[in-house]
Amino acid sequence: MTTTPETSDLSPAPAGAAHTHREIRQQPRLWRRMAALLAAGEPEV
Repeated sequence: MTTTPETSDLSPAPAGAAHTHREIRQQPRLWRRMAALLAAGEPEV
């Protein structure tokens, strides 16, 4: 999987990291679906 400028900034945690982490915990199915679509090569979610 290639690293794009949009995702390469995940190493230095962005300002909304805590909020994003909470969303991921609250909506695991949504994020798994998004990950599955990205893995399948879908251009959009």
